[in-house]
Amino acid sequence: MDKKIIGIVIAIVAVIAVLAIAGGVLTQEDKIVTVDGVNFTVPSGFEEDPDGEKINQSDSSGAVNYVINSKAFIEDDDIVTLFVANYGEHKINESTLSELGGNAKTINGVEGYYMVEDDDVHTFAYVKDGKLAMVISNDEDVIDGFVL
Repeated sequence: MDKKIIGIVIAIVAVIAVLAIAGGVLTQEDKIVTVDGVNFTVPSGFEEDPDGEKINQSDSSGAVNYVINSKAFIEDDDIVTLFVANYGEHKINESTLSELGGNAKTINGVEGYYMVEDDDVHTFAYVKDGKLAMVISNDEDVIDGFVL
């Protein structure tokens, strides 16, 4: 009798799992990714490119040192880099951000600046916790999906 009940329970669970997958209940969802303490959304379908990751890479601009962290994601022909620059005691604010240029824009409630380079590279830059955060892509249409 116990084997019969266990068999029925296993069959019911298997049927529910198949129906859930076929019905789209169990689908791949957007992920939250953190780069140097800044959260970004990664839409489903994008896969991380390990070659695009930078961890604690030091750089400088004049006398100001900063640390870069980034992750890259790819889906078909779309490439997105999530970039964070930490200037340490030289916190980034709205005033210093505006010096980068571009047009003021709000994406998903986040205020920043949108720029397009000559080689069709699209960038949305904003300030998060005193750091410079950027979403950089070859496709303008995917940037909104990454800004959190």
